Amino acid sequence: MLLMDILAFPFTAPLNGTIWVIDQIRDRALAAISDPDQLRADLIQLQINYERGAISEEEYSEQSEVIWERLRLASVDAEGDIDGDDADEE
Repeated sequence: MLLMDILAFPFTAPLNGTIWVIDQIRDRALAAISDPDQLRADLIQLQINYERGAISEEEYSEQSEVIWERLRLASVDAEGDIDGDDADEE
């Protein structure tokens, strides 16, 4: 099998490298959208846009709900209880 790996390396290396890059981009994107500090900043920016009249009350409500849900999930993930097993412990 080692001989096949060596012979196939010129063809598999670019594919494996591409998969690694995609995994790294995905991991960083997930970290960015679940960063509590960034989510709080997004909420502040959203409120500023609403107060300036750049977005409607409906848009503000919808977008703030999404951000609050992400913030809740980020705090749950930080506590290590992503499955929601707290209710079972009571």
